[in-house]
Parts: sequence; C-alpha cells; structure tokens
Amino acid sequence: MQPLADAHPAQRLASEMAGGRQSFIVALGNTAFSSPLLYGAVAREAGISCNACHVNGHNNPAFFIPGHSARPGGLDPTGPLFNPAADEGVANHVDIPSLRGIRFLSPYGRDGRIGSLREFTRHVIVNEFAGPEPAPLMLDALVAYMNEFEFIPNPRITPQGRLANPSAAETRGEALFRERRGTVGLACADCHIPATAFTDSRPHDAGSGRFRTPTLLNAGSSAPYGHDGRWPTLAAASDAMASALGIPLNPAERSDILAYHDAVTDTEDAEDQASFGREMGELA
Repeated sequence: MQPLADAHPAQRLASEMAGGRQSFIVALGNTAFSSPLLYGAVAREAGISCNACHVNGHNNPAFFIPGHSARPGGLDPTGPLFNPAADEGVANHVDIPSLRGIRFLSPYGRDGRIGSLREFTRHVIVNEFAGPEPAPLMLDALVAYMNEFEFIPNPRITPQGRLANPSAAETRGEALFRERRGTVGLACADCHIPATAFTDSRPHDAGSGRFRTPTLLNAGSSAPYGHDGRWPTLAAASDAMASALGIPLNPAERSDILAYHDAVTDTEDAEDQASFGREMGELA
C-alpha cells in the first residue's frame, strides 16, 4: 500500500469553522477513524484505517494495493483480501470517494444501497474489512466525527447554487449545464442539482450500472472520477457523460461547460501538514 504523504488534504470540521472545538464524542471518532484496530487481522497488520483511504475526510488518489486495486485511488472492497467470506468472485474496483459534506449526501455507497451513515459505517468495518462488531459508542463517535466534515468553501457559489461573478465563458457554461438537450432530453443540472450540493442523491444508469450521482463540490481535488475511477480528469468524465446521454457539444460549448465545471468544482485545494502534536491537541 502506498504511504500517506506529509502534506494532507485540508480538514475542515463544522464545529471548528464556527469557532468552537471538537466535542469529546467527535474527538473520539477522530481517533478511531485513524486506528487500524477497528478492522480485521489483514487490514490491521497492513496498518489500514478509515483515514488511510479517506485522508482527513477526503479521498486518497495514491492508495493502491497490487492485485487488489485496478488503478490508484481505489480497491475491490468485496475481493478475497480482507474478508474472504464476502468475496463476490468478480473484479469490483471501487474508487475511494471524498467524505466532505457526507451528512448531506445520503444514501451511502456508490450505488446508494444504504440509507444510514451509521449502518454504512458498520457495513464497511464488519463486511468489507472483517472487523469485529463495533461497540455502539464507537459507531456513534465515528458518525459524529464524519458528520463534522465540511466542504472546503467555494466563494464562487451562492447558497442557491448559482455562480457569482461569472466570466462570459462561465455564464455560457452555466446555461449549457441547465439546458435540456440530447437524446434523453436531460440537463446536467437534472442530476447534479446546484441547490442541493450538485447532486440529486439518486442512482442512475449512464451505461455502466446504477450508481449514485456524486456531488461536484470540491470535486476538482478528488480525482479520479466515476464509480471505478476510470476517468483521470473532470474533462474526461464530462466528455463521457455527454456521450453516454447523447448530449451534443461543439468545441466552443465544450470549452464553456468545462470553464463552468472548473469554477464550481473548486480545483484549488488547501493542504495541512501532518502533525502528531496537532492530533494529540485535538484530544486535550
């Protein structure tokens, strides 16, 4: 497995952004999130924790386990490595998603099969990583911590999901994003609803199975894209979706909608330096 870098994606917690501190239950969840002890023997021995995949609540594009990851940034969670009893016998690589804003993004799982974050957390620990049944307090702490994850604020987006002070290209791109066209008569905004964190929270089949619409907020720093990480860039993902839905874009329109995507997805992401002292201070 690839090690974590010294510089991590920035972590923004709701309580701290409001000027407060982590509560005890949130700090307990923070500690558990970085502990391999939640998981079964194979994951524990490899030093894998929730934070190994979701660094500071974001993703980890460097995560790679030879033979169990089809590409960097994900793995097969139902393969034989961690829990042979749950092995489905098929290659099922899943891209590691960001958890920022997760309290707004139910249901959970790439296919949206589980409605509760608490139940999904238990599912990952017990079914995917063969961990022991977690204590109710530990599940509550993990959920309390994850519910604190905030999106990195994007001052370009209004509370209604409109783009503030757009350029001419961004204005044209926003209009294209909301325009229904193509063979199925859909707009990008029908699934990536701007007023609800750019998602409709529903699964759809765009040609590769039914998967939940991902948010576009902070997506500029969460490559790769798609449920299995098949697209290395947002431009590649946008092109693939337009093709799958039969949405025609000429070169000028493509340039405009990519300009809008760049503004919405907030491609510049802050980083925090790893610090043991900082981690311990959060428990004080």
